[in-house]
Amino acid sequence: GRKATIEKCKVSVGGIAAGSKTYDGTVETTVDPSKAVIVDLNGKIVERDVRASVQDNKGEFDSKDAGMRKAVSCSVALEGADASSYVLDDSNGQVVARANILPLTAELAWTDTQHTYDGEEHVPAASVTNKVGEDDVTVEVTGGQTDVGDYTATATRFGGADRGI
Repeated sequence: GRKATIEKCKVSVGGIAAGSKTYDGTVETTVDPSKAVIVDLNGKIVERDVRASVQDNKGEFDSKDAGMRKAVSCSVALEGADASSYVLDDSNGQVVARANILPLTAELAWTDTQHTYDGEEHVPAASVTNKVGEDDVTVEVTGGQTDVGDYTATATRFGGADRGI
């Protein structure tokens, strides 16, 4: 007789959910493979005892910066009684999901708010108090006054290399 070989079926994984978060200066996020779908290369859903798992349910965003529908990658393995009959396609076990990193709402501290009249314009200063790590974020303030009385200064925009995160 002639020797025959049955090779493992190549599959891909879809439907892994990635967790959105508020900016925290890191790329780490959580992923949930519980509703993942295993599909063969013909697009047919595999209905055997094989499922996707992700070590520690951890994934990584493509960058630490805020943004919508950002790529999240995670390393996937196949498990289940029939897993040995399947192999992940050429992705090397890397699966990409999508999630959001929402901008961190800035909290401001105001300084230089009390002055004695001297005919000069005075503008209070503001700084971001909840910056993450060494993030470079500055605050531009408008509303300077020279006259005696109460007035309102406004933080009008952020500057610095990390202002958009």
